[in-house]
Amino acid sequence: MKKIIQLLYFIPVIALGQITSFDELKKVSSKSQYLRTSIENSFEKVSEESVNKGKGLMISYAHMLSQDKKNANQFFWWIENSALGNSWMLTVADEELYSQLLKSIKTECEFSAVVSYYFNDMACYSCTELDAVIGVYKDDGYGHVNQFTLEEYQKMLEN
Repeated sequence: MKKIIQLLYFIPVIALGQITSFDELKKVSSKSQYLRTSIENSFEKVSEESVNKGKGLMISYAHMLSQDKKNANQFFWWIENSALGNSWMLTVADEELYSQLLKSIKTECEFSAVVSYYFNDMACYSCTELDAVIGVYKDDGYGHVNQFTLEEYQKMLEN
């Protein structure tokens, strides 16, 4: 009985502090929402740097970040790009969670194309509710879920 009580006590703690649903990701449409989602899910800030020759900004947060800051349960990036709009990327180490996210994306969005993305083949799904495109792929044991603006997606299709 004591073991069951301990197990029930620790299971909710394990589930807290990470992004666990596509519904949660769909709410991230601004830098403010990104920061709120990161902070409320107990993510730790990793970096903030200027990109695209100073025309953009990339912010990185992580959940359960290793001491060397190279590995985490989840990485979550916000990318501001003045030319193409803003996007985000979630990298997930948990295979089961990635499968759940992928299932939700395939249910709620419509497959549109496979594009090349940083030496990976990425399946893209149009999400009318978001007015954006969601791209998914796996690399080095991590599942990746990316949101792109329609303009950025069009540029990927052209390349």
